[in-house]
Amino acid sequence: MSAIEERRRVGRHRAQGQHELHGSRPKIQLWHATADTTLTHSQNFPAEVLQWTNVLGVSDAGSTTSSFKGSQDAWARISYKNAAGTMVMETNVAQGAPHDLSGRGLWPDVVRFFGLDVDTPTGGGGTGGTGGTSGGSGGGASG
Repeated sequence: MSAIEERRRVGRHRAQGQHELHGSRPKIQLWHATADTTLTHSQNFPAEVLQWTNVLGVSDAGSTTSSFKGSQDAWARISYKNAAGTMVMETNVAQGAPHDLSGRGLWPDVVRFFGLDVDTPTGGGGTGGTGGTSGGSGGGASG
């Protein structure tokens, strides 16, 4: 079985196991650099994209491409939306960048993707959990 076939199999297995998941899957953000000698871009990146698009049920048909300039690199981005129109996956690739991306000015983009730069609206605290209650501003679940 090839690596691509294995990734498809793993993706199908995970997607089918969704009945075990309560709620939505978390967002996925992938960062790859073409000069990475630890995780070879040409081998790992396509397999990761195939696996996660399979798990999340998204495709290139529901994606948009863009680019941005980091502090040291130019990045190509593909953003994937689910059937509800919510962005659930983002891939970012820099030509010629190394494996270690720390110190390359990318943290603000990670913060943006996960929504950590947006304040919780007043009264929009927790969603509660099993047996929990909704929290007030900044509140959490109890239970």
